[in-house]
Amino acid sequence: MTREELLKRYADGERDFLNANLSKADLKTTYLFRSNFNGANFSEADLSQAQLTGADLAKTNLSGANLTEADLFGVNLAGANLLGANLNLTDLHEARLHGANLQEVTGLETCKGLRTVLWDSYTIWPSGFNIGDYRTVI
Repeated sequence: MTREELLKRYADGERDFLNANLSKADLKTTYLFRSNFNGANFSEADLSQAQLTGADLAKTNLSGANLTEADLFGVNLAGANLLGANLNLTDLHEARLHGANLQEVTGLETCKGLRTVLWDSYTIWPSGFNIGDYRTVI
């Protein structure tokens, strides 16, 4: 799916993009509030400064994606693969990271809202990163 196709469908009111293939897509600065991308492929996509508040990104492939300054407030990232993604200055307030793979991500320590993320024992953190420095385990 191309950027143009995605944005046209979104403008037409569609919000379900289950299993969409957006690998290497340029989605910089897009507004895709409360969209369902469950199972989508965003590998190596540019989502920098994208507004994805309330989106469902469960079980998505975000490996190598650029999420610099993206707004992921309240986003469901349960089971998502973020291996090697760039999270510099990303807003993760109230994001759900249950079972997410965050190995080799960059910029996690610069993210906004780390104290409010939800995670579990299946969440895979980068080597040397201690989420306990940002919040207590619940």
